[in-house]
Amino acid sequence: MVQNPANLYVDPDGASYNVFFGTNPPIKKKILSQVTVGQSFVVDYRGNFTNPNLYVAQCRNKSISGDRGAEHGDLVINKLDASGKVLGTGMYLNHFHIKNSYESSPGLFYEGFNNNIRAFGFGHGSQIAIEYAPDATYIWTDCLSEVIDTVKTVSSKRYDVAGDGLCRFIYKDGSFTPNSPEIQVFTPIDLFGTIGANYTNLSISIDNEFQRMAVKYKDNLNNGKYYAAVFQIAYIGSKPTFTLLNTILYPVINWWQVDDNGPINTLSPLPNQGMSLFGNFLYTQHGTAYHHANFFSPSDITENDGVYPDGTPILLVGNHHITQVDWSSGTMVDVNHSQAYQSLDYREPEGLFMIPTKDATGNITALELCFGYASGPVGARRWTLYSIRHTGIQ
Repeated sequence: MVQNPANLYVDPDGASYNVFFGTNPPIKKKILSQVTVGQSFVVDYRGNFTNPNLYVAQCRNKSISGDRGAEHGDLVINKLDASGKVLGTGMYLNHFHIKNSYESSPGLFYEGFNNNIRAFGFGHGSQIAIEYAPDATYIWTDCLSEVIDTVKTVSSKRYDVAGDGLCRFIYKDGSFTPNSPEIQVFTPIDLFGTIGANYTNLSISIDNEFQRMAVKYKDNLNNGKYYAAVFQIAYIGSKPTFTLLNTILYPVINWWQVDDNGPINTLSPLPNQGMSLFGNFLYTQHGTAYHHANFFSPSDITENDGVYPDGTPILLVGNHHITQVDWSSGTMVDVNHSQAYQSLDYREPEGLFMIPTKDATGNITALELCFGYASGPVGARRWTLYSIRHTGIQ
């Protein structure tokens, strides 16, 4: 197995900073095409480290009349230049209605037009991927979500749609649906065989340096636990094939919850906010915005009288964590409670992506683990890119 040339975990106060490329300004509080949170991102660094393009996924703007955005599994992929400016109009990935021969599912996912129509969307875009294939550069995201019926489903039981498959496409401005010929769809059965029929809530990361792919999924036959499967990618011509290398339990970061009276001494898994596969390691990101309704996330260490719900002193703000896991064994190598850009308002971690820097001979000289932050109020979200950088690779 090729070795990852670095362990990234260093003091975040000394190593985290706003990302910039070449002579461009840092990517800080950028306006994207939608007013929603930037869910995840990739950097197209192949052959262009100083002026790469970036792609950022967002749930479609819910404020548009007749559009329910995330509940429909509607995504927008933004293409940005190296300064963070949106290029073009965006790639709109929209749900579509189909007739089918099976009964409508009760409750959550039936839109109610009639008994023979269902609506399928893309997903939540919780982690997108970029693939450098022999014939082209592709973007991947989740797809095959079933649209939530916001009329029949009470708000307490709603959750933004997560895709139950994956799709692959070349970025183009315009509007597309899951059955568009430009969209290549991969079901869990395509990736895992018949056992994949039990897997939902997929997301993806691709390591182009070592041609591997990580797929996060929920196993509905195993108490709904989340796993990460790592595949080797090979090509027959330009068609990708996937060989399963290992499957591990997906990392969990338990954190204090909040009820109507404030923080409570009850732990629950933090929301996952992205992953990045590189070399021997899978990096995962977890956390919420400051002052989240369900998880304790202080913006100041003096909050809650300066103590966590268990009585220990608050030493770090927020609850943003990044883990490093050896995917060959499932061992968590390190975990970092990040204090990057702690003065940012809202500060919700969103998306994770590794950039390797190479010298003229192709040797990796630095690794930069980038993570996004959402900021700003509802209806006017902004996107910021931060990173932890490790140099001096041997």
